[in-house]
Amino acid sequence: MTSLSHVCVLIIFLLQGAKASVAMFLLIGLIPFLFGVLLEVIVLTPLRVPLNQVRRFIILCFAMFTDMFVILSVSCLLLVARLGPGCHVHQNQHRLNFHGT
Repeated sequence: MTSLSHVCVLIIFLLQGAKASVAMFLLIGLIPFLFGVLLEVIVLTPLRVPLNQVRRFIILCFAMFTDMFVILSVSCLLLVARLGPGCHVHQNQHRLNFHGT
């Protein structure tokens, strides 16, 4: 192996390590934090709202969750449209199946 191929292998390993570090950060830090915020919003905050403002709070929560649902739905639709028949993943898969390699 030449020194250039060693550098390429090192760069590939560094990229994979960076991806693994981001995945570990998401699994250990961000996702539990978001579950805690969700618990705070759904369970603990309604307990602190005065009784005369519960109806307003429920309407605001409904509006917020509706917005989140629309955003997630549109994001999923855009992702599916992006991974349509012209996507490079599908083209590579078709090429592998066609050539049998």
